[in-house]
Amino acid sequence: MKRLLSALALVALVSSGAYAISDIAPDAVPGSGVVGDGDFPILFEIDLSINDYCVGVGFDGMYFWVSAGDQMTGLCQFYIYDDAGNLLDTQAQGAGATGWGHRDMAWNGMYMFGSYSNMVDGFSDPATFAGFFIGPISPNRALAYDGAAFYTSGFGEYLWKLTWDGNFGTVAATENLGGPWDGAYGLAYDCSNGVLYMTTADYTGNIHELAMDGFLLNTYTTLPEYDIQGGCTMA
Repeated sequence: MKRLLSALALVALVSSGAYAISDIAPDAVPGSGVVGDGDFPILFEIDLSINDYCVGVGFDGMYFWVSAGDQMTGLCQFYIYDDAGNLLDTQAQGAGATGWGHRDMAWNGMYMFGSYSNMVDGFSDPATFAGFFIGPISPNRALAYDGAAFYTSGFGEYLWKLTWDGNFGTVAATENLGGPWDGAYGLAYDCSNGVLYMTTADYTGNIHELAMDGFLLNTYTTLPEYDIQGGCTMA
């Protein structure tokens, strides 16, 4: 059954023939998902054929930030799109990003955050690295912010709640909310329902709906349209 997310839309970066997510969970098996009618209606799509290595997405209230690894251009990139799919800006990722660069992205109202190591890097704009704080895993692949705390997870990792003091260079306090989770790539906070959505990069097509304490509420699928996802955000 198709399901629409209130007045907000869940935006996930998904793999298609035009671009590919190769930062995939180590034990992922192609074709392991159950084919059926996708649970989420596709409301719009943005063509990301500009780079075959796009992995993350975040929404700053006005624009979408798409992150990409360095395999195609030699530099990790940020691509900035409006909600009509127009490419507005391209910037090389700062903070020394290499490889797949910053994965899932999360906006806290002031900075866009992403991680490619144990550091969670903040950007005041696509060209300006502002600083970092330390998270519990490397990379802090899936990332969300609920207005007070960050949340992170990754491939075979636990779901962690991060309380950061707001000072760059410090270590965030952590709370283990359970798991571990297979293939976790993206997290998004749905403020209208008070839940987290977790996208997966393990060929299952699963999107998990989690209570804020980490309890699994529901699991949805994006099959047959897509079997693998990267980062996600709410917009």
